[in-house]
Amino acid sequence: MMKKLAPPDSMHLDAAQGWLELGLHLEANAELEYIAPQNRSHPLVLEMRWQIYAKEKRWDACVDLGESMVTAAMDLPEGWIHRSYALHELKRTQEAADKLEAAADLFPSIWTIPYNLACYAAASENWTRHSNGCGTPSTLPRTRTR
Repeated sequence: MMKKLAPPDSMHLDAAQGWLELGLHLEANAELEYIAPQNRSHPLVLEMRWQIYAKEKRWDACVDLGESMVTAAMDLPEGWIHRSYALHELKRTQEAADKLEAAADLFPSIWTIPYNLACYAAASENWTRHSNGCGTPSTLPRTRTR
């Protein structure tokens, strides 16, 4: 179970969320600097920093943050999902799929995981590995768009 973040750090985290929702990621990142150093590795703080860095497209840093999130809170799906998403953005899609595949059994009710795995498979050479036998891209039925 994750330890709650107490004030004033919880208030700085809330403020960072507000800045980010306003599209002000630099201000959000600055707000996180007010959080006590011993609490900066809290899963919620790591999640917020990941969101900020993703907005800035700092994918290498996002991979590191995702890895830290998995280490700090292995029982939460966000770290697994974020790490793989950042790897995919770095064009390391096979690695993204490999790392996320381990989470599929851990979080069977989180639809984002099989969805992202399918997206990674479709973007890679391993379509049949993740397609559950539904065919290859060239044999799937085409749908019409208006």
